[in-house]
Amino acid sequence: MTQPSMLALALAFLIGLTAWSVHADDDQPGRITVTGRGEAQAEPDIATMSIGVQTDAKAPGEALSENARRMIAVMQRLKDAGIEDRDLRTSQLAIWPIRADSRQPGSFDGYRVTNQLTVTIRDIDRVGPILDQTVTDGANSFSGPSFGIDEPEPLLQAARDAAVKDAIAKAERYAAAAGVELGDVMSIDEAGGGGPVFARQMRAEAMDAGTPVAPGQTSMSASVTMTFAIRR
Repeated sequence: MTQPSMLALALAFLIGLTAWSVHADDDQPGRITVTGRGEAQAEPDIATMSIGVQTDAKAPGEALSENARRMIAVMQRLKDAGIEDRDLRTSQLAIWPIRADSRQPGSFDGYRVTNQLTVTIRDIDRVGPILDQTVTDGANSFSGPSFGIDEPEPLLQAARDAAVKDAIAKAERYAAAAGVELGDVMSIDEAGGGGPVFARQMRAEAMDAGTPVAPGQTSMSASVTMTFAIRR
């Protein structure tokens, strides 16, 4: 075969390959990718808080003994209020010296013992009364409460459903604005979320009229990324 003939054959092959590539690209459907977000709300049904006892004494044994006496009373009060053992957890137990003068190393005025319980309360209406009652037994350190959902999966599923609906609505609007028709779903990816958006928290203080507690609402969010085919 002559050299011109070989060049002509190679050129024809390249032209055919290019034409096939363009045709293959034309066969690829257009796509649109959107992210939808959803949120679901519900009234909380559990409260978690820290209830503790802090005691000071000249000798470490005295501080520890007094702390134990008060904490035993507090724990018994909680159990009498219907708190189960599974909902009581010691989160901190510490003892350290109290310095009378920080400028004099080794000079101590006494010792401090702190014992903190993490308590889960499954009856929201009992939060305020339980705070008041434990104070009378010697509790003097509080943090929380934080409110949540004991079984959050149904609420999370509702948030996911809302996220998918939001993504579909966005894709339909974009397709209509672009003058194309929305096709089948090509992919769905959960983009994150699943945690509480907020859970109202407050620091409680015992009062003669009873400690007021406002649980508010707990929200859960979900986010999903969806890709749709486009029909031209």
